[in-house]
Amino acid sequence: MTRKMFAGAALILSGLTALPAGAAAQPSGANPQGDPPTITVSYSDLNLATPAGRDALDGRVRRAAETLCVEQGVKSLQSEAFARKCVGDALAGAGGQIRQAVADFSTDRYASRGSIQLARK
Repeated sequence: MTRKMFAGAALILSGLTALPAGAAAQPSGANPQGDPPTITVSYSDLNLATPAGRDALDGRVRRAAETLCVEQGVKSLQSEAFARKCVGDALAGAGGQIRQAVADFSTDRYASRGSIQLARK
């Protein structure tokens, strides 16, 4: 896959402005209502009927989970363990959304244009 495929991707951090997928993004903290930090991954520019489109979505979701869970500059065994578990949980939580997006795309290519929401637990 090329970087060009991801240039149009947007990650929207809860409470912040949209950033290109390649931009350095920090996960936002829990908002005043106590909700966990979230990231929304758009797939509106992808053709999920193709392997390349599905691979691109998987890559976007993985990068979003890492952005959400990995604290930049923090290197300890505890932070590494937290990040690994957090990324795994975020990917597991997104799995059903990804499968539904692909299934919806195969039946109605216009209705399925949307996004996937990842949350840090």
